[in-house]
Parts: sequence; structure tokens; C-alpha cells
Amino acid sequence: MVTPFGLVAACESKTVEPGTSTLWASIKVEPRGKALETERAPLAVTLVIDTSGSMQGEPLEHVLKSCEIVADLLNERDQLAVVTFSFTAGVRCGLTTMDPTGRERLRTSLHGVRADGSTNMHAGIEVAAGVLMTAPTGLRRVMVVLSDGQPNVGFQSPGDLAAYVRGLKLAVSTLGFGLHHDENVLDAVATASRTFSS
Repeated sequence: MVTPFGLVAACESKTVEPGTSTLWASIKVEPRGKALETERAPLAVTLVIDTSGSMQGEPLEHVLKSCEIVADLLNERDQLAVVTFSFTAGVRCGLTTMDPTGRERLRTSLHGVRADGSTNMHAGIEVAAGVLMTAPTGLRRVMVVLSDGQPNVGFQSPGDLAAYVRGLKLAVSTLGFGLHHDENVLDAVATASRTFSS
């Protein structure tokens, strides 16, 4: 039987003291064997960035770096947008073709992003869904929420956010940032879109 993927983990330390502790690791998943698709479908991706006060410092710095990495991974067949949210949400950069000019435009749009205010994840997802509705035909629509998962404005519970995402009929993924990100909220949002096949 062929192993479908390989797993490489790099831990922060080589040895771990006995007892209960927290260990951080970087994990890389490498697919093996024949791909399900002969060619990846072109994408329309909206990155939904949490810019609330709790994201101040390293969490937001890591989010912004992640946005640049995504831009570099995409190509001229793809489009990328950025939506930010705190108390309210807004479009930082509309869907932009990821050629060299588009990448520079997206990077420029990230300048001056600051963390402040409350966390209205619902508003961010709502605005991002609207952006994706404008994507050209033939592009696979994807939303990625980058947050610490601590909403305190709008829909706040995992159940309410999941129900809202389920109704969008969009592929939604989440990435948690910060040492105290709420896995329950982020997992609920990401899991809710699994019933939809883009």
C-alpha cells in the first residue's frame, strides 16, 4: 500500500524534560503519488485578516508575512484579495491577478495595517464572501481566515459562526495566530464549509 503523504516535524528543542509542558513544532505535509487533478484549478482567494487589538505584535506580524507567502505561491492564473476586520470590516485590496505587478500592489496594500479595536469575525467573513462573488467564472473561490479566533462583536459562538459559514456555500479555511488562539472557534468555521464542494 502506497503512503499518501509524508510528514516532517521540526521541534523547538531536541530534548523534553519529564512532566507536563508545552512544545512548539513546525510540521510539513508532503503529498506522494499521483495527484487527484492533473492541473490545479485557478483560484480566487480572499485572505481575511484579524486586525483587532488582541492581534497586536507578533500575531499580526506573522499574519502579514503569511499573506506575502500566499501571494508568492500563486501565479498569473490566480487572483488574491485582502479583507481586514476589527470592529467592522473592509476591503484592503480587491481581487488582483498575481502577476509581478499584482503582487506588488498587494504588498503595498498591507503597509500601515495596525491592530486595534474589537473582533467582528462575522463581518470579515461577510465582506470576504461579497468579494468572492465578484470572481470571474472558472476560478475556484476560497476564503482563508487568519485570526486568534476570539470574536466579541457580531456572531461570537462557534455554533453561530459555523451556521453562517455553512449558508455561504464557499470553501473556508482558518489559520490560528497567537499563543492563545481559540481552536474551537477556528475549527467550527473551517469544518462548517466541508459540506460544500466548490
